[in-house]
Amino acid sequence: MQTAHDSIARPTSLSATFIYSQKKQIVTALSYDHYWDRNIYHFIGSAGYSKFPTIFYGIGNQAPDSNGENFTPKSLSLFLNLHKKIRHGLYLGGQYELDYTQLAKIKSKGNLDTNDVAGKQSGASSGLGAAAHWDTRDNTLYPRSGSYDQMSVMPFAGIFGSHYKFIRITLDVRQYFSLWETHVLAYQIYANVITGHPPFYKMSLFGGSNIMRGYYEGRYRDRDMLAFQAEYRLPVWWRFGIVGFAGYGDVAHRVSDFRIKDFKYSIGYGIRFGIDQQNRLNIRLDIGYGKKSAYPVIAFQEAF
Repeated sequence: MQTAHDSIARPTSLSATFIYSQKKQIVTALSYDHYWDRNIYHFIGSAGYSKFPTIFYGIGNQAPDSNGENFTPKSLSLFLNLHKKIRHGLYLGGQYELDYTQLAKIKSKGNLDTNDVAGKQSGASSGLGAAAHWDTRDNTLYPRSGSYDQMSVMPFAGIFGSHYKFIRITLDVRQYFSLWETHVLAYQIYANVITGHPPFYKMSLFGGSNIMRGYYEGRYRDRDMLAFQAEYRLPVWWRFGIVGFAGYGDVAHRVSDFRIKDFKYSIGYGIRFGIDQQNRLNIRLDIGYGKKSAYPVIAFQEAF
């Protein structure tokens, strides 16, 4: 059944990123998010290429800081996701993901050089899967009410051109509550479970700009990850707003290996500036703090 809420066209977003350094390090990315035909169809696509140094600390939730070593991957990525609305709020569809990565530079006699780590050789991760999401948010860029719940199952296998065989199951639950007119309380429950033998760069990566802010992305990595985070958002003056957030989560080799006593915390605050008030698009500056770490983030749109 079509409702008045369904008939309101949701905003289309197109974003591009280009970074180039004097050391010939490069990051390029293009993403597109589009609803059409009275929001019946929803397409998300992204493509990118990067050759940029990052840090590998090892695999597992106890990897020490002293293990950190620089490596430079050259990666070509493609993601396509098409959904169709089945009923109000419910979308079903399929998705395709491709990642071809080659390690251009690793530390001599380091962990990647001396250990048998899946993914240190050039290879493709190619998967075709199914996804469903329930979306009742009042706005996709800055929700004040409603929920967004998504589940996807992505098999990566030789039949799709993949050099690695694994299955990734992802559950993402988000809820938004409007308080005192323009104040918003939001929370997210995120679970990523991988079976099989993924390359180390396709494992669950703990930290970054969206989940468990306060940690370098990939500070901890393993097959599985569980995380919970909450955020309080409120306007302050003109186009400015502030947020406070906190998170709790960890990675593990198997779901049965998770231990609450090993979970790691994240806490922080941020500033928002509205660059498109009609569609509620913000640029954000967040500073997150984790266990013995701090991580600043500048990005468009909310973390979740």
